[in-house]
Amino acid sequence: MQSLARAQNKQAENQASIDAMSQRIVELESQIKRQETEIKALTASIEHLRKTVAAKSRPAHRKASPAAKPVLITKLNRIESSIDKSMQGPAQPAAESEENRYTEAYLALKSGRYEEAAAAFLQLTSKYPQGEYTDQAWYWLGESYYAQHKLKKAVRPLKKVIADFPKSSKHAAAMLKLGRIYQELKRPGDATAVFQRLTKEHPDSTAAEHARIELYKLEKRTRK
Repeated sequence: MQSLARAQNKQAENQASIDAMSQRIVELESQIKRQETEIKALTASIEHLRKTVAAKSRPAHRKASPAAKPVLITKLNRIESSIDKSMQGPAQPAAESEENRYTEAYLALKSGRYEEAAAAFLQLTSKYPQGEYTDQAWYWLGESYYAQHKLKKAVRPLKKVIADFPKSSKHAAAMLKLGRIYQELKRPGDATAVFQRLTKEHPDSTAAEHARIELYKLEKRTRK
C-alpha cells in the first residue's frame, strides 16, 4: 500500500510538472507570434523609410530641405533599435513572472536540487504572499525540506498550507505529509490529530484513505 501511495504521489507530481510546462509552452508560442507580427510591421516601416531616403537623395529640380534626410535617418535608426529590443526584450520580464519562478523551483525539486528548490520556493512565498501559486510553493517548500531530512523545518510550511489555504488543492496532501512527519518525529498524538482532521475535512480523498491506514497502524501500536 505504501508503494501504491508513492506511485500515486509520483504520478500526481509528474502531471503537475507536465501541466506547468504545457502552459509555459503555450505562453511562449503566443509571445513568438506577437513578436513576429511586430517585426513584420517594423520591417515594412524600415522599407518605406529607406525608399523615402533614396528618393530624397536623388537630384531634383527643386532644392530639398537639408533637415529632411537626417530626420528620416534618425527615424530609421530608432525603428531598427526597436526591432532589436523586440527580439530580446520579452525574455527578461517573463523570467520574473510568478509562474516562471514557480516552474523553475519545481523543476529544481524534481531534479534533486533540493537546497536550490527550497531557496526558490521560499523566495516565491516572500515575493508573492497572495499569488496564484503561493499555496503550491508552501507545500513544495515542505517537500524540499523533507527530501533533505529536515523534518522540523518541513513542519512550518505544511502547517501554513493547512491553516491559510483551506481551498488549496494541496490541503489534503499537506495534512497527510504533516501527519507522517509527526510519526517520524515520534509524535504519535500530533500525527493522530492531523490524520483524524484529514478524514473529516476530506473524507473522499485519496489522502484520507492513506490517513485511515495510518490511523489503524497507530491504534494497533497503541494496543501493544
